[in-house]
Amino acid sequence: MVKRAYRYRFYPDVVQSAQLAATFGCVRYVYNRALVEAGSGNTVVGRAVERSTAGHVGQADRMAAQALAGTRGEHCRAVEVRARYALGLSAFAATRYLESFEHFTRMFRPDGSPLHWHGSPTGAAALAAARAGRIDEGRHLLHGIEEHLPGLLSGRLRVILGHARALLARADAVEGHYRSAVDDPDTARWPFERALIQLDFGEWLRRQRRIGEARPMLESARATFLELEAQPWQDRAGAELRASGAIVPELAGRPHRWTSQQWEIAKLAAEGLSNPSTAAFAASLPLTTVPGWATSVGFGA
Repeated sequence: MVKRAYRYRFYPDVVQSAQLAATFGCVRYVYNRALVEAGSGNTVVGRAVERSTAGHVGQADRMAAQALAGTRGEHCRAVEVRARYALGLSAFAATRYLESFEHFTRMFRPDGSPLHWHGSPTGAAALAAARAGRIDEGRHLLHGIEEHLPGLLSGRLRVILGHARALLARADAVEGHYRSAVDDPDTARWPFERALIQLDFGEWLRRQRRIGEARPMLESARATFLELEAQPWQDRAGAELRASGAIVPELAGRPHRWTSQQWEIAKLAAEGLSNPSTAAFAASLPLTTVPGWATSVGFGA
């Protein structure tokens, strides 16, 4: 097969030269402006994710909303997805689980395909679904996501998917998915994701009354969250350890931070509600660990 190439040259007149110069100038301006806006949006949303992880909910919400307001069109998908991720993490840290799940689901199209692969929100969406009691919706979303996965998965995405499957699995398959996720060698490269898996697995083991197996998972998770200064998850790991009977010392200079659910329970007790009525209210809250904490604030569970 013979391949040929042709080269053309044209000689614009004065008017055409001016039009071309104006066009190239506009293109250059738009391109450079887009680079600046994308860089600014990524910087803001990166800080929002960091603030969400640390538990600074108000700051994270403002930063993520600012970044989200500046997203327009397909070229801003990465920024939009990361902003939704920050808002979902922030809502989760504040125990607003349904709101968190709604933010995470908006990172996907109705068929489960992601708006953008950056951020890998699959595990976070599954966790929010489990906490919000939206298990069936979470399973439907996970099924759609799995149908649109790329052929070759990154180590991080494989770990996140394993965590999601464990959170949404049927009762007889939960432990197998957790074991596969925890034992995956790639988890060592992603300490936050590994600690999240250990925390949820430890919580599951504790609720199966397998305290001896649960504590090492919870202790490892809490140590990682302490190192990463991930306050909400650090507090949750500490609460799970206390519920398992372990003594967890408070950090020097920082009092224990109660969740919004714990404040509600404490206010009811302070208003004179009887212990049985307070316990009934606490039992109606989703996935609330009450006994060890209730004793620490001075009333029976």
